[in-house]
Parts: sequence; structure tokens; C-alpha cells
Amino acid sequence: SLLTVAARLLRAGVDVELHDENLKPRAVSSKYVGINLLGAPYIPEAIKLQDKISYESDGAAAFLLGGQVVSGLSRDQFRRLFGGSSHNGNDDTNLASILGIDPQTLPSREKTSLIPAYEKLSDEAMRQYLSREFGFYVSQGCRMACDFCAASRTFRDPVTGELSKVIEAYRSPEVIKADLEYLVRRAKRLGINELNLYMSNLDVFQNIDSLLEFSHAVKDVRRNNPGFDIKLRGLSRVDTFLNAKEQPQKPIEELVSAGFHTVGFGVDGGSEEAWRNNHKGQDQKMCIEAIRSARKVYG
Repeated sequence: SLLTVAARLLRAGVDVELHDENLKPRAVSSKYVGINLLGAPYIPEAIKLQDKISYESDGAAAFLLGGQVVSGLSRDQFRRLFGGSSHNGNDDTNLASILGIDPQTLPSREKTSLIPAYEKLSDEAMRQYLSREFGFYVSQGCRMACDFCAASRTFRDPVTGELSKVIEAYRSPEVIKADLEYLVRRAKRLGINELNLYMSNLDVFQNIDSLLEFSHAVKDVRRNNPGFDIKLRGLSRVDTFLNAKEQPQKPIEELVSAGFHTVGFGVDGGSEEAWRNNHKGQDQKMCIEAIRSARKVYG
């Protein structure tokens, strides 16, 4: 996310400004402009925004594009879509070289607190976000290789057949807890008495041990702030949810007790043939059982 990039760059000594086009469109005067792509449908919007900023800056701006969808593009696709003034901002070596900093000064994503970036946002902007559901960085990456997904995931090159393996990487539970405590304090100051978080995980139940650590961190924050509610929502594959049901640590119950109220299942297609074609390891019976148990067993 842009907040993660901003916090890492601030830690590395780079001057950062945050512009939110959703809240207050304004001219951007920076030499380097970072744009986050949440998914493939945002590519045309990013290109339009680039064109607008390039026009306003007489072509002087360079663009650093990031987000999960960028990791799913080949170098050639990236260049054809975004042009020569754009760079892959997900690549730390690239990012450091363009900004003229030592890559060693960039802290790891998983150990980066977002508080320095949150503090760059005005109370007006934070009130807009904290009074609605907003994205919260819990983990990134997926070990699965579903063909249609453009996110950072295990990927088989269609030309060479080479498999590039990815594992889900969680943020440090201590950092997550500190960030949540900060958000709760700021929400209270703004007269808000609950947080609605959309977990960044591509598959919430993929990594049970890390998920349990996250659940315990959230429950600690809830205990420290009686009367303040934290609500969680996230995505899951059908098969990993059904596997989680059978685990003795009861990860679904633990997450529900932390505030998890809605799960979005990646059914991704309406037929067994579609699932086979996309390397989606499920069948209709599994999908129905996951939906039934989410509703009837876990509420």
C-alpha cells in the first residue's frame, strides 16, 4: 500500500507527501509520484492520472507504480502500459536507485509500522477513513497459483514452465498491535468508537499459526480498550477454510472472537470445468459446505 511505502521511505529519510485523490484532488508538484494499483481494473485510471500529472508538470514527473497487480506484470507489459517515465516501485533496489538512497536504509515491509504515514494524514482525512471500512495491512502474497490472479503469488511462466514460489508473509504481530493501538487512540480522539478493517490477506486461513498470532494481537487491543469495537472482514479460499475447521487450535473461532464477522469465499467460477481450467482446487460440494458452515456454525 502507499501508506507502507510512505512509512518505509520516511524511515529512510525521504521527504514524503500523501495526496488522496478520493478526498481532495489537487495538483501534484513532486518530482517523483507514487501510484498504488489495487487491481487490474485500476490500470486505465493510473494511466489517466499519469497523463494528468505529466501535463501539469510539463513532463517532468517520474512515476513509481506499485501494488499487487504490478507484481503480476512482465517487464514488457509494464513498459507498454505505462511508458518510459514509469518504474516498478515494488522493487526495493529500483526504488532506492531512483530516489538516490541506500537500499539498506529501507526497513522490511513486515517490520514497518505505518504510524509515521498515518501521522501525515490530517484529522479530516483520518475521520473519513476511520468512520468507514478501510484496508489494514496484515499479510501479502499467496502460495497458490490460480491462473486468473494478478496478485503476488506462486507463478508458473507460460513460456519456460519455470515455477516461482511465493509464501504468504505476515507483518510482525508487535507492529500490528502497535498500529492498531494508535488507530484506536486516534479514532477515540475523533469521536469514533469502532474500527472496521478489511484484512489485506489474499487467503485469510492459509497460514494458521500466523493467523492465531494476529487474532491474539487484536484481542489484546480490544481488552486494552473496553467499550471500543474492532470488526474484521477478509477473503478465504474454500479449501483453506474447510481445512481450518479441522484444526485443533480452532483458528476460525479465535478469529471470530477477535471480531471477524464476514468471509468472502474465492469461488471464482460457476462450474467444475472453470475451476479445473484455473487450477482452483475445489468442487461444488466443498463450496456449499464452506458457505453452510460459515453461516450455521460460525454465525
